[in-house]
Amino acid sequence: MKVLFQEKQRFSPWVTWGTALLMVLCLIGIWLVQEDGATLELPIKLLLSLLPVAISVLMFALVLKTEITQDFIKINYVPFLTKKWFWEDLKDPEVIDYGFVGGWGIRIWTGYGTVYNTRGSKGLHFKVSHKSKTKEYVVGTQRPEELKQILKDINR
Repeated sequence: MKVLFQEKQRFSPWVTWGTALLMVLCLIGIWLVQEDGATLELPIKLLLSLLPVAISVLMFALVLKTEITQDFIKINYVPFLTKKWFWEDLKDPEVIDYGFVGGWGIRIWTGYGTVYNTRGSKGLHFKVSHKSKTKEYVVGTQRPEELKQILKDINR
């Protein structure tokens, strides 16, 4: 199966490093916090420290991989999910500018359905009918013009 379009996206360095800095500030707060003049016990501090560290690591690990072939669209949002949609199940695929949908990542219940993105405001929007329901999806892209051309080339 020949891959027609492939893209790997990460969060903006500003978002990633900004989140890491915020998490460092949280860690400092955890280690300096005092309760009625007494500091928190070491096991509690260690447990509380896990969350900011995990969030920072996650921000650096998150990757949205998109692959388009003649037969399907596949995304892998590392480390959370992998989804594949076959062209014959899709309706009205088009590259759109969806604006800001409340942040980046996986956004559910937007005006465009479920949005998978890491940054920017452009993506491939399509509908999938399953039984009596139609669901909408957007897969973000940093290369909208190239994606438009791929859709033309495969007559979608």
